[in-house]
Amino acid sequence: MAKQYTVPPVAVVLLLLLVFILPEPVKLLLTYERDLIGQGQVWRLLTGQWVHWGLGHFVMNVAGVFLLWLLFAEYAQGKRYVFAILGVAMMSNLGMYLFDSQVAYYVGFSGTIYGLFAWGAVQDVRQKAAFGWLLLIGVCAKVAYDMFVGAVSLGGSEVDALAVSAHFYGVLAGGVLGLLQKPVKLA
Repeated sequence: MAKQYTVPPVAVVLLLLLVFILPEPVKLLLTYERDLIGQGQVWRLLTGQWVHWGLGHFVMNVAGVFLLWLLFAEYAQGKRYVFAILGVAMMSNLGMYLFDSQVAYYVGFSGTIYGLFAWGAVQDVRQKAAFGWLLLIGVCAKVAYDMFVGAVSLGGSEVDALAVSAHFYGVLAGGVLGLLQKPVKLA
């Protein structure tokens, strides 16, 4: 597969790995912490998505990056992908900050993964791909189920109520960005 399709997810995984192996005191400077964001540490609105404490959580998120690559590689090239990742990560955390005051602390890339899933599904819908609507309805249904029934444990990972908010705002951000970005011209 062409470099333009493989470099973006590999770069994301390497950045996730780099943050994962940072010493704990450094990671603590990057986590989403509502009170510290309110005191002006606004970088945490972006960096909290990149922090993982446990190996299982990290591996699940890396698997999510590669699943996204398998489904949506043709849309995830260069600046477009960087804009989508940074936009979804920031908007997911900003959504929690502005609208869910119960979330005091958050780490993990899952809000971004859910958002990129919605972003890619919107791209599929815009390209009239066969499964675009099914993927979009599926990710929205998963988040709605988690919000109203309770979070589902995937792959044995512990999903707490805080992640549901990140997933919701991630999907919302990904859907909006997917609609706002100019459609990709596929060959």
